[in-house]
Amino acid sequence: MINNLDELKNVEILTTTKPTKYLVYEKICAYHGVPLQMDIYYSEKLRSQNERTIDKRVTKEHKLLTEISNEFKKCSFACEIDAELEIKKLLSRRLKS
Repeated sequence: MINNLDELKNVEILTTTKPTKYLVYEKICAYHGVPLQMDIYYSEKLRSQNERTIDKRVTKEHKLLTEISNEFKKCSFACEIDAELEIKKLLSRRLKS
């Protein structure tokens, strides 16, 4: 387990412009008895891009869930079974789009 980025090995990949720096975590494990070497690469340069991507996804999901919640507020149900069926229909319709 990684507790600190300082524990990772530094690697520079040379490109035509300037070198790109990565932190590398290497681990040897087995999968169904077959030995494997796993490598995980971390780039601080891509961190802000990944954060923006995650922020956009969270914002989009929040908007969708708010819309679904508002649709549920408009509904009234005769019984719990009817409510569960309607919720399943609405979610399947909305989450596919």
